[in-house]
Amino acid sequence: DYDLTVTCSYPYTNWVLRSWKEKGYRPAQIFVTQNGDWPAQAKNSEYKFFACDGLICTNPEYYERNHRNWLSKLIPNGVDPSLFYPGEADRSIFKIPGNLPVVLMASALVPDKRVLEGIKCVAKIKDIYLIVAGDGPLRQRVNELGQEMMEGRFQHLVVPRQMMPNLYRSADVFLHMSQDEPSANVYIEALATGLPIVTQDRFVTRWTLENEAVFVDTSSESEVMKGIQQALNMKRADHISSRRNLVERRFSWSAIAQDYCEFFNQVLLRRSELLK
Repeated sequence: DYDLTVTCSYPYTNWVLRSWKEKGYRPAQIFVTQNGDWPAQAKNSEYKFFACDGLICTNPEYYERNHRNWLSKLIPNGVDPSLFYPGEADRSIFKIPGNLPVVLMASALVPDKRVLEGIKCVAKIKDIYLIVAGDGPLRQRVNELGQEMMEGRFQHLVVPRQMMPNLYRSADVFLHMSQDEPSANVYIEALATGLPIVTQDRFVTRWTLENEAVFVDTSSESEVMKGIQQALNMKRADHISSRRNLVERRFSWSAIAQDYCEFFNQVLLRRSELLK
């Protein structure tokens, strides 16, 4: 009953969707590199059984590594600008003090997101409030370190998805410390709400954020601190408008959906020609 199936999960979902047939027919299978491109790259263990009819690469590094081996298209993650937008926020919902600028980190609490390192950087800036939103195995250590280094200026939150737009609007700066982020939704969500972003300086983040972020070496506490202080001065109306324009141009769901649709049709056309 389907023309194609889509997954970003490997191995089992990919295997099931590729193996199932009805009267000799199997829908085309699209794989999205949302969780990384190693299934398409690696040749050991279960990865040697990977296959797909089309590969959607969420950043240019993935595309460059894979487009010679798989029918591929570069499509980044997207956002709904009607949900994530600039505006006034009710900070009282989150019990945020009204007299301090707020730095927000939204992330899984796992080592490679480097949230603990972010807390150490923000703690050294006077008169600033830090919110860490997310959950994971480091939750206890995050809470302990935050309270130890930023007592009265720190809060850890786990909020439902529908409250995230208001949380972004409650912040003044978005900080993301990961040094190997494939294609973070949080970048696009922060952009859509007009937030200045401080993040790792690397090819993928510059491709994603263009000139709309403060790029630093997140291994350097002094660079991160300077980046946050610089970002606090990038909140004018023209700054916010520029970030929104980037989102509308490249990351709105309507634009992303059009790219997906074009690629789906390309995959189906190629498949029908191969079956002739």
